[in-house]
Amino acid sequence: MKKPFLCTVDKSYLLFLRNTDSRVPHKPERPFVANVIELGGYMYAIPLTSQIVPASGKPRVPFFTSFITNQHGREIGALLYNNMIPVTDRNIKWIEVISADRIDSTRYIRANEKEIAYKAEMVYKAREEGKKPLCNLICCDYKLLEKRSIDFNQTLEAKKQDSKPSKTDIKQQNIDKKSRT
Repeated sequence: MKKPFLCTVDKSYLLFLRNTDSRVPHKPERPFVANVIELGGYMYAIPLTSQIVPASGKPRVPFFTSFITNQHGREIGALLYNNMIPVTDRNIKWIEVISADRIDSTRYIRANEKEIAYKAEMVYKAREEGKKPLCNLICCDYKLLEKRSIDFNQTLEAKKQDSKPSKTDIKQQNIDKKSRT
C-alpha cells in the first residue's frame, strides 16, 4: 500500500454507494477529498473536511474524528472515520498537494499514519460488531459498501469489455474493407 495521500473520489461512484447507504457523503458542488488507507484487505477513503464544527453547531465526536492541525497547532480540518468508504484505483484520482492547508494536511497525515490506521480500524470494528448504537446510527455500513464496491467495479469492467471489439469483429472489419476496395 502507498503511504497515505490525498485523493478525490469519482462522483458517479459516490452516487452509486449513496444509493446503497444514505450515510455516504455527497456534496455535488464540492469534491470528495480523502486520505486513503488499507483496512481489512480493502482500500478505504477517509473523507477530509475543513468544517471543524459541522453546520449543526454540535461538536464532532472524537471517536469518529481526527482533528488535523497545522504546524502552529491550529485546527485546519478533520478526518471523518464514520463516513469512510471502500475504493479502488478506478474510483479515485490522486491529487497534487498545492495549497498550504493541503500541505499541512498531508504533513499531519504522514506524521500520524499509524494513529489514523488504528482509529480507522477501531471505528470499522465498532460498526461491524454493532455494540455501540451511535456507530450503527452514524457510520456507513462498511461491509455492505464493500460488496457494492465490488459490484460497481465488475460492472465497469464488463462495460469496458463490451466496448472492445472482439477478434472476430476485427477480422470482419478487415474483410469488409478489402471487399470495398
